[in-house]
Amino acid sequence: MMGKSGFGWDDSRCMITVDSQEVWDEYCKIDSSARTMRYKSWPFFSAWREIFGKDRAVGEVTVEVHPTVNDTDTEAETETQEYYVPTAEWCPGVGYIGNDNGTPGDNQENVDRNATSTASQKKPTSSGKKRKRRVPVADDGLTDAVNTFCDTANQRLSEISKKLFVDYEEVEKRSTVYAIVGNIPGIDLNDQILISDRLVENSKKMDLFFSLSDDARARMVGLMLRGKV
Repeated sequence: MMGKSGFGWDDSRCMITVDSQEVWDEYCKIDSSARTMRYKSWPFFSAWREIFGKDRAVGEVTVEVHPTVNDTDTEAETETQEYYVPTAEWCPGVGYIGNDNGTPGDNQENVDRNATSTASQKKPTSSGKKRKRRVPVADDGLTDAVNTFCDTANQRLSEISKKLFVDYEEVEKRSTVYAIVGNIPGIDLNDQILISDRLVENSKKMDLFFSLSDDARARMVGLMLRGKV
C-alpha cells in the first residue's frame, strides 16, 4: 500500500494518509481487507519495519554445519622379492660348470628343469602407492538439533506477532470508532455516543462497520438509530 501512488504516512499521528476517497475506494477493490486500515493509528510501525524488514519476517534461518575432516593418505609399502635362478655355463672339454656329471645332455636337462621350476614359482608383483581417502561425514545429530531449534523459534515468534497484532487491532478499532462516527453528517452528539457505545459492545457489528465504505457506514448508523440493525 505504501508503495502505491496517492498513499502517504503521517508521522505525527502514525496513520496512513490518502490523497482522495477515490484513491482509497479503488485500492479497496483490489484488497478488500484494507478497509479496516484507514483512520487507524500504527505507533509501532517504525519498530515493525525495523524488526520484520529486509525479509526478516520470513523466519528463514539457515544454519550451516561444516565438519572438518582431514584426508589421510596412506602409502602401502612396496614389497619386493628376489628370486634366484640357477644357471650353467658350457666350457669346451669340461661340460656345463655346476653339474657333477659333466654330461652336456644331463646339464641341459637340469638347467631346463631348474628354469621351469623357477618360472612356476615366480608370481607377479605389483608396486605403487595405494591411497585411502576418508569420506567426510556430517554430524547428523547436531544438524537435526539446530534445525529443530530454529523451526520451534520461528513458530513461536510467528504466534507472538499474530497475537500482538490481533490485540492491538481490537484496541485501535475501539479508539477510532467514535472519530469515524463523528464524521458522518446529520448525527448529533448524543447519537454519536450511542452508536459508538453499541459498536464497541458488539465486536461483530464493529467488524462489519469497519469493513464498509463511508456511504455504507452512514447507512448502517441510520439503521441502528431506527432499531433495524
